[in-house]
Amino acid sequence: MPDPRIHPIERADDYSAGVADVSAQVIAANPQRADLEVTNDLATIVYLSRSNPATVGDGIKLIQNGSYSMDTQNLYLGAFYAICNQQEDGSIAISEGEWQ
Repeated sequence: MPDPRIHPIERADDYSAGVADVSAQVIAANPQRADLEVTNDLATIVYLSRSNPATVGDGIKLIQNGSYSMDTQNLYLGAFYAICNQQEDGSIAISEGEWQ
């Protein structure tokens, strides 16, 4: 996480997004994003993609209960898409910090 004395995170949103076996946008682009944590709550693998529709086997692989984190060292402000590799719908947990 960024040093709060240098990069204060002024607010955070915690939410979930549905994931299915068809790619869909799960996190909107956000120019105020300061950090991001995504956790896979499904019993199957989820793939995340930045800016493009997700495809099984490509992008950021989240195993069951796996997570992906971003802070100021690897910050991406664009949209994220997700897809799961089986016909199992579920959700991912998301926590997104912002600066004002």
